[in-house]
Amino acid sequence: MLDTRDQIKSRMLQQAARLWGYQEAAIDTTAFDPLVDLLVGALATESERVYSEIQASRGRILERLVELLLPEVVTAPKPAHSVMAVRPIELLGEATRTDSFTTRHPQTGEEIALSPAGRFPLINGRVACLATGHQLWRIDDFGNNIPVAQASLQRRLPDYTLWIGLELMPGLPQDLSLRFFFDWKNLPLPIYDYAQHLPQTRWWLNDQSLVVEPGTDSQLDPHLSAALRMMEGHAERYYRTNFLTVHGRFPTPTPNAAGSFLPSGLTDVFDPTLLQTLPMLTWIRVAFPTVFGADIMAKTECVLNAIPVLNRQMGRSVFRLTDGLNVFPIQSDLPLIELANVTDSDGNDYPAYVEANASDPTARSYALRRQGVGRFDSRNADETVRQLIDLLRDESASFAALGYDSLRSNIDDIQKSLLRIRQSIPTVASGEPVPFVIVNNGPQRGNLFVNHWSTAAERGNRLPIGARVDSTAPSFRREGIILLRPTLGGMARLSPSASLPAFRQALLTRGRALTVEDIRAVCRATAPESIERVDIQKGCAVSPDPRQGLIRTLDIHVTLRSTARLTAEEQRQLTHELTITLQDQWTGLLPLRVLLTNPAFA
Repeated sequence: MLDTRDQIKSRMLQQAARLWGYQEAAIDTTAFDPLVDLLVGALATESERVYSEIQASRGRILERLVELLLPEVVTAPKPAHSVMAVRPIELLGEATRTDSFTTRHPQTGEEIALSPAGRFPLINGRVACLATGHQLWRIDDFGNNIPVAQASLQRRLPDYTLWIGLELMPGLPQDLSLRFFFDWKNLPLPIYDYAQHLPQTRWWLNDQSLVVEPGTDSQLDPHLSAALRMMEGHAERYYRTNFLTVHGRFPTPTPNAAGSFLPSGLTDVFDPTLLQTLPMLTWIRVAFPTVFGADIMAKTECVLNAIPVLNRQMGRSVFRLTDGLNVFPIQSDLPLIELANVTDSDGNDYPAYVEANASDPTARSYALRRQGVGRFDSRNADETVRQLIDLLRDESASFAALGYDSLRSNIDDIQKSLLRIRQSIPTVASGEPVPFVIVNNGPQRGNLFVNHWSTAAERGNRLPIGARVDSTAPSFRREGIILLRPTLGGMARLSPSASLPAFRQALLTRGRALTVEDIRAVCRATAPESIERVDIQKGCAVSPDPRQGLIRTLDIHVTLRSTARLTAEEQRQLTHELTITLQDQWTGLLPLRVLLTNPAFA
């Protein structure tokens, strides 16, 4: 425990009294001259401050070490993610990470950029109708359910059955892979408790069964950097349980024996005159597990061509190459995520500098530096030049006192040169360090083109469901591009205090969670400001597979801090985030189950 100013002052007065010859029993620290008391009190105050700074410097040294040792993939800002509905203009299309979408944040008015989290095939079609129980709805371009028909009380569709009416453009090939996104709103249980049962659904088209696979049909790019691969993979895993990919033959609808294009399962329940107002659709029958009751089935939403998206945008910087050292700053209004690619005007591609090409002195490469050289001195080049100018100005009198004319002349020349440098250096506001790229073995002339990804980080969160999204790409229809989930997960660069749990996780786990301490480290690194304690014990739960019944689990009880004011929905999101992160690193046999205990606010 640190000594207070009064304790330090009392010890100093006692020591002074001993030096002045007072006996121990005769020392009275309150009887000194007021001037002596004032001087000793001021010295005690400064001693307390210096002692506190020495104690605090230990933490700052550790934080600086963590900042230098942690990989940039861990500390870099993270983009928010969501799910978006999109439709191509052509019969078959593709959404790639270079496609740009924008929307306005309703709270701040800031323009937020969105980009697909990978490569996703698209078809020119949409879900036009849904039918379950007593109701049949038509779906407009913005995802709104419009009632079309309602069956009588004596008639209804079979329980746990959903009819999906697809509007497919003529000319599409018959062999297709359709990607469906399922969602539910305003449910008593988390969405993920229902979504985990989607792989048990069975699908039929004209009484012919279809092949169903969980997840999306995204195409991986092996040339992606580690940071982009991790961000896109996390977004895909976060929403994976809500996606189903259906494979089969989808022929053009043909009339049945009664001359109707509607299946008998619908015409037997709903009024045929109302059904005739519907366009010609491809109807798919889906049988859900018994966990989906009638109220859950009525709230089921199904969207075709949904894709996970990230809050990121691509920018381009152009630099002029020289025959010297090519070091260029990456100027961006938003925090930098990663470089997409680096090319020159001759068409040469520059790979990232790694140990594999370090041995080849003729290899072209680039290196991205985000925070200058890795040293304890936190001053950048601009601050160092200014400090040198101030030092030379303060010490110029000492140099001039030597009396040598040649030395004085050289000192004046140095001062003039540094003054010109200072005038040419723009005033840089303190804040995020400016990253820069170093190019090796480029041509002596020409231009360098640097494409880079940036993100709004935490400012990209809280975009609402149904937000209208715009796109300037000519390959997408502008109507019907909406968000299906609110954006979440955006984070700024880790602060020094938040970097310590991440550093502990990196040292303990190395990307794999094997022990109980590894699980605790992963949880604290995921939400360091919200989690107070992590307890782990064995438990049991009902398996999502109906053939298994009760299964043994490893329950992770997470206690939130009293200062963490999380709503019920935010608690569900944190639970799902912890589950996804742990499952990605867990190598044990028992399935994991994350439970929030003692929530501060619900």
